[in-house]
Amino acid sequence: MEHPESSTVSRESLEELLDSLEPGRFSKATLTSTAQNINSTWTQSGHLRGKAKKVRTQASPTAGSAAYALLLGYLAGARGQGLFSSEYAGLLDCPPEKTVELAEEASRKGWIVFKRVSDVVEVGFPNLIGPEEKERLREQN
Repeated sequence: MEHPESSTVSRESLEELLDSLEPGRFSKATLTSTAQNINSTWTQSGHLRGKAKKVRTQASPTAGSAAYALLLGYLAGARGQGLFSSEYAGLLDCPPEKTVELAEEASRKGWIVFKRVSDVVEVGFPNLIGPEEKERLREQN
């Protein structure tokens, strides 16, 4: 989200952004509904606060959200240190060092396997990605 902290995020500005991506494609009702849904999602995730007037806030990611972001990055082809700079890790709204701390916590909880020696990082998802899925992912990349 490219709004500075404490700035107001209006439904109308989001409608304009959506319309600029695909000019004329969506009706006014669809743009309004989509913008409301996006604002609601960002409020639930902690990126926005407020009921009617949405204000940008710093989200507070958890070990679970970090593990999920790393998994999505892995499925998209990122590996090692690249997982922490993927677009999914960026959605956590925290610096990469904090994401590493959250990955360590997720590893302690057994949700992921996280190994690090200096700048060399390995992240695995043995409970979610089995040998067959790993092979398919290798073929894709």
